Amino acid sequence: MRVIAGEFKNRRLRMPVGVRMRPTADRVKEGMFSVLGADLNGRIVLDLYAGSGSLGIEALSRGARHCTFVETHRQCLRALAENLLALGLKARSRIVRSPVEKALGRGAGTGTKFDICLADPPYFQGDTKNLLQLVVSSAILTPSALLVVEHHRDTTIPGIQGALELRTTKRYGDSAVSFFIHVK
Repeated sequence: MRVIAGEFKNRRLRMPVGVRMRPTADRVKEGMFSVLGADLNGRIVLDLYAGSGSLGIEALSRGARHCTFVETHRQCLRALAENLLALGLKARSRIVRSPVEKALGRGAGTGTKFDICLADPPYFQGDTKNLLQLVVSSAILTPSALLVVEHHRDTTIPGIQGALELRTTKRYGDSAVSFFIHVK
């Protein structure tokens, strides 16, 4: 796993030891950030189901001002903290050790509003519609914020969920990435 572009381009990221996970493939990450655009300067990012932090770190590498990472698994948290330390990103990041549902119920634990929310829930273990409802009800998104959800290509994604409107879905093999805009 590596950072694809920006300040930390080609830097390798540590992966958690002994954890069965599905990291975002480079091809999917490239496509995701291509749609998000090259200019993430000054953006405030939330990385849900952060794992080793590769999506949030990619955003920071591309100029995001700050990223809050939400993760609950101990080995993932250790790898995430090591990655942030190795890249000198501790001052531009915050780790929230909590299940996503509880973190969103507490406004991601920060009281901050986010410009971009990245979510990569475990395939087939989560309810994407429920995740969208939680994000909307948490009131953590700025007007016109983007929510980016990676999911299995066969997952049914609602077109509109409260104040979130589906803009596009891109498919990459068995993976897909859906982009929502916060319309309120």
